[in-house]
Amino acid sequence: MSNPIDFQTQMYLNEYQIKPAAVKGQRNLDINVYKRYLWYQIYSVFKFKLPKDWELNWFRFFLFRTGSIGVIYVDGKWVCNPYSITKYGLYYKPTNIECVSQFWTGTRKGIIGLNAGIIRLLDDWWTLEDLVNKYAYMLSQCDHSVDVNLLNQNPSLIAYAKSKKEADEIKEAYSRATQGEPIVLMNKDIQLNGDIGTEFDTPLKTNEILLSWQTITHRFLTAIGIKNSNYDKKERLTTDEVAENNDETSANVHIMRDNLDATIEEVNNVTQLGLGYELRYDYENKESEVNNGKNNDRRLV
Repeated sequence: MSNPIDFQTQMYLNEYQIKPAAVKGQRNLDINVYKRYLWYQIYSVFKFKLPKDWELNWFRFFLFRTGSIGVIYVDGKWVCNPYSITKYGLYYKPTNIECVSQFWTGTRKGIIGLNAGIIRLLDDWWTLEDLVNKYAYMLSQCDHSVDVNLLNQNPSLIAYAKSKKEADEIKEAYSRATQGEPIVLMNKDIQLNGDIGTEFDTPLKTNEILLSWQTITHRFLTAIGIKNSNYDKKERLTTDEVAENNDETSANVHIMRDNLDATIEEVNNVTQLGLGYELRYDYENKESEVNNGKNNDRRLV
């Protein structure tokens, strides 16, 4: 096993991540901020019902960030833990898993349906990490663009000088002018109807960038199943137009729900733990109306 790195090495690594040598979309401070923000948006979709001795943050971390989490019987109790697959069955469905932890001795082996189970989120057993990385990168770039655009508003004059002394005088005069004092320059080469320089006008695009930020955020919310306004419309929206992307939003949630329903039911049949979840947002109203008011609420498994 490798020796732990010393403090100075860790300091350099942290500095590199926050201030990389080149402009990078990944591994910098901004994208880490947005990754945390987007993960919290994902966590907010589901409210889980877990045993009291299970840590919610542990459960959510592995379920969403690795795509699944194992459940295994260890030392007289059921625990949730990351796992490795040791044997597959038909359709490559896992039949045997192994779990390790510093809190118990040795590797614990589990047979799915007997003393173990797996709760998963997606059909392909994949994680939502790629989705979060994509949108965190885009939002980080928006922030960077806003910063650059605002900084470009600061210089508003390009002045001409014949010497360093004259340049310093103009800079000092302009500095005072930004605080309300008039500029008075004594230079015989400047005509009364002439200019001392040229305006440096950079168009302010911050509002456009922030609209792009909002559009990107709405796209992410749609991808993870949180209802939001129709981001393609720029004028005043009607009620129907606001709800126009609800079908797309609920479709993504239903895929996750189908997998959670099936795998949580399998685990409950083995463990009798009564695991379940609720959706924090209402996705069933439209379905209930179509089915003549029948109760389609399957929030708790």
